[in-house]
Amino acid sequence: MVQKVTLLRFDTVMADPTKIGPNTCVHLGPGTFITAGYYEGFTGGAKLQPGMRLVGSGMDVTILRRVNSVPMSVHAYAIGHALTQTVPTVQPNLMDFCEIAEMTIDCNFGEVSNGQAAAGAIRMMGNHSRVVRVKIVNWGGIPGIAPSFGILVITGNTNSGDARSDVAGVVNCGIQECIAINPGLNSNGTFIALQVGAKETPGTVEAVGVGPYIVNNYVEGLGVTSAKRVGLGISWCTAGVVEGNQVEKVDSGLGMMYEAGLRGVRDATIRNNAFRSVGVAIGIQATTESRQDVLIHGNWFSFSASTRPVEIQYLGTPTTVPGNTSIRGNRFSILGASQLNEAAYIQGATTIQVGENILDPITSGVPALYFSGVGAAKFFENRTTDGTLVRGYNSTTSQYLGEMATDVEDALVLGLMQR
Repeated sequence: MVQKVTLLRFDTVMADPTKIGPNTCVHLGPGTFITAGYYEGFTGGAKLQPGMRLVGSGMDVTILRRVNSVPMSVHAYAIGHALTQTVPTVQPNLMDFCEIAEMTIDCNFGEVSNGQAAAGAIRMMGNHSRVVRVKIVNWGGIPGIAPSFGILVITGNTNSGDARSDVAGVVNCGIQECIAINPGLNSNGTFIALQVGAKETPGTVEAVGVGPYIVNNYVEGLGVTSAKRVGLGISWCTAGVVEGNQVEKVDSGLGMMYEAGLRGVRDATIRNNAFRSVGVAIGIQATTESRQDVLIHGNWFSFSASTRPVEIQYLGTPTTVPGNTSIRGNRFSILGASQLNEAAYIQGATTIQVGENILDPITSGVPALYFSGVGAAKFFENRTTDGTLVRGYNSTTSQYLGEMATDVEDALVLGLMQR
């Protein structure tokens, strides 16, 4: 007797309401599980439900692999859900308290209409939802889908197509202790490995999620040269935290308010991250989107290029007045024989404080800390590794700004000692 084997057994069980419902913990044992995945308009695949915990047996022990070929120019995910629902009424389809954890997800970028669509691991929106200890591989994007995502945790939805299913913002969602490596080698678009913020086509009205986070993750974009690789992305939020991450070999380490339509951050803290072998460590650009305080503290930046590794530009008239930008206690270094040139550039903030940063090596005679169009600026104790003071430079007035008191006091003490 031949026993029939169902190829998509995982999807069949996940979609069966007699087996799995809301507030269910689903454990996956060791082995490889196959799924048709999810994209907007697709009615098959596994279905997430509110309160569900999908928990594997560990990275590289449990492997979830997306196998379905999808239409061209769409974004496919291994795990996802519709953002709206029509039964019993039109309303948001929030995955509140949903968690995906302890597995590896193979996004299988090569099997999405021969690389003519984007492939990611997870797309999820809900209060207190999170992705934790998930490794993703073979993710990528294509031109025309800009940007695409490896893991996307959505903070709000103001472009649902029906105001009744719009979401003004969710609370406490994030990505924690995940790994994103080995992107699809034929990827050729703009893609963000780990994003907490707006969805793929967010609309023009900003949603504001509260307290989102990207914490203790690792991203490496090695092997892809034709795409614009962004390690982390955060947008459409207030009180966002990006902490303890390590990002290597990408074009942009953190794109915050970086891509068109994905901008708008109120009060973000970026601290204790390591950005290595990146083109731009932190890129922040905004026109009319809201932005307030941005704190960049205690990070280590090493760059593969020498121009503007940290670039913050507030342009136009914001919907919320820009507040303080604080860049303190960071380490800036350049790789190879190059020298650091314009380590940080800030434009248009109300106030900035830049202090206690270490920069090495810097180009002799070229200002390393630029600013322009700033209401008030304070620079203090920025130095090279040999102790040389690095002063701020106002590119509008062509003047240097910095606190020289420490050097003067040292000179006075040394002079007294020699008498």
